[in-house]
Amino acid sequence: MSLRLPSLLVGLLTCLVLLGSAVSLNAQVLTGTVTDESTNLALPGATVLVEGTTTGAVTDVNGKYTILGLKAGQYTIKVSFIGYESITQSVTLTEGTTTANFTLKDGVLIGDEVLVLGDRLRGQAAALNQQRNNTNI
Repeated sequence: MSLRLPSLLVGLLTCLVLLGSAVSLNAQVLTGTVTDESTNLALPGATVLVEGTTTGAVTDVNGKYTILGLKAGQYTIKVSFIGYESITQSVTLTEGTTTANFTLKDGVLIGDEVLVLGDRLRGQAAALNQQRNNTNI
């Protein structure tokens, strides 16, 4: 009876590994680089998203990204980075690895005004009172 449980667990784990391998065979890879249009330098930290899903990636220090687990087909990819215009491009994934490079233009998003208020005087008054009341100063 005690030999039955370990052999059952080994069989179950084997099935899970085989199932995982079968699922990963259908998964495609999307990879590429995001660069600046004017300087052709890599943009680390750019966001690459598959529209309509929660799947995406962030570029590494070399501007490279990799998105795993997509099925073959057509996707709309949106790339954004602070200080640049976001772009959207259609990409068709084929078997294996598909490469899609993106080039972003400088851009500015102009929105409503932002008013920043400081409370410097209260902080200065507290500091001056602390100095005045401190016995060491």
